[in-house]
Amino acid sequence: MRRKWWTSAVLVAAGATLGAHISGCFFVAPDCTLGMCLDALPPGEGGGGSSNAACEAEPTEDASAVVDECAVFASASAAPGGDGTKAKPYASLSEAIANANGKRVLACAGGAFAESVTIGAEVEVIGGFDCGAGWTWSEEARSAIEAPANQIALTLSEGASGAKVRSFAVRAASATEVGGSSIGVAVADIDAELAQVDVTAGDGMDGEKGEAPAEPPQAGAPAGAVSNACAAVFGGEAGVTTCEDGETSGGRGGFGGSPGMEEGNGLRGEDGAPLPEENPDAYGLGGAGQTGAAGNCRRGEDGAPGASGVAGAAGSGTVLTLAGIGGGDGGHGTSGKRG
Repeated sequence: MRRKWWTSAVLVAAGATLGAHISGCFFVAPDCTLGMCLDALPPGEGGGGSSNAACEAEPTEDASAVVDECAVFASASAAPGGDGTKAKPYASLSEAIANANGKRVLACAGGAFAESVTIGAEVEVIGGFDCGAGWTWSEEARSAIEAPANQIALTLSEGASGAKVRSFAVRAASATEVGGSSIGVAVADIDAELAQVDVTAGDGMDGEKGEAPAEPPQAGAPAGAVSNACAAVFGGEAGVTTCEDGETSGGRGGFGGSPGMEEGNGLRGEDGAPLPEENPDAYGLGGAGQTGAAGNCRRGEDGAPGASGVAGAAGSGTVLTLAGIGGGDGGHGTSGKRG
C-alpha cells in the first residue's frame, strides 16, 4: 500500500515542476535534467529511489524509516498547531491518523493523548518512541491513550480493515453517566492487528432506578369457598401390594380445593391398577371429590377379588392301628392370585 502511495507522490511532484518549466521558470543547477531540478524542490516533494525502499523498513528496528518522508509524527506533549513532521509533531493522535495519507503514524511515549481515538482506514500506528532521544523505539515503552469519561478510548471502525496498532496503553475512565459503560477498545468485524496493547477499562455506572407503576395493582379475584389449606390439600399416595405374580396398587387421592371447581381442584381420586378388562361392577375406580360445601368425598371402590389359590397337596403316611385310623398332616395350599 505504501509503495503505491509513494509512486503517486513522485508523479505529482514531477508534474508540478514540469509545469513551472513550461511557463518559463528554469532551474540552473548541474544536476538539473529536462528543466526539472529535484534537489531544488521543498523537502519531501520529489526524489524517490532509495528513499522509497527505506520506507519499507521496520521503524522499530531501522531508524531510516523514522523520517518525515515515511511517517507522520504525534506527541501528546507537543505544542498545538504542529504539522506532523518530526520537528513539529501533531499534539493529537487523531489528527495524525486523519492526515497519515498512507504513511505510518509514530507516537511518542511521553505524556498521554487525552482523547477518544477512532481509526477508520488501513493505517499502521506505532507507539513507544522516545522523542527526546531521537525518536528511538523501546519494546517496553508504551504511548498512552486516555479517553474522557463515557467515551470509547480506541475504536477501529468498518473501514479500518488491515489496520495495525502497536505499543500502546489504552485506558478508559470510569463512567459518570447513569447506566454508562467504560470501554477501552471497540473493534468492528474486521481483520486488524493489535500487538503489545495494554487495555484498562474503568467501572460502569448503575442504571436508573425503576419507576413506580402509574396504575394501581389489579385487585385479585375473591377467594370464595375454599378448603382449609392446613388440611390434606393433596391426595394421599396410593398403597401397593406385592404378590408373587406382580403388584396391585390403589389410586392416588385427588387434589382438594374449592368445591365445585375443576382444573386440579376437588378432583376424583385416581383408579387403582390393574383394572379388570371387563369391569361391570366398577372395581378399583377412584372415588368422587367433594362437589358441594356440605357434601363429603366418596372413597374409591374396592378392587376385584383375587382368584382362588391352588388346593394343597394331599397328606401321606396314613397307618392303621388298633387305636383307630390316623392320617398325616396335609400340605399348605398356595397363595391366592392378585385381584
